[in-house]
Amino acid sequence: CIWYQGDYTLELIKETDYPTFDVEGACQAFKAWKGHKVSDIMTFRDNAYRSVITGTMAPEHHTPWKDALDDSF
Repeated sequence: CIWYQGDYTLELIKETDYPTFDVEGACQAFKAWKGHKVSDIMTFRDNAYRSVITGTMAPEHHTPWKDALDDSF
């Protein structure tokens, strides 16, 4: 499903003037995210990933997701 969506995204990019990006990298990141979710449903949100647009690695959040109860803006 992940690779199918990636292939479809590439088709859409070719047919439009949308700027290209690392779709393969996005698929790999999504696969890693899904693997983390399968591995532990309570901690998968605690992982950080690299942006396929800028290459910048997202910082890890200072609080585990399950303990971050502040939902204020």
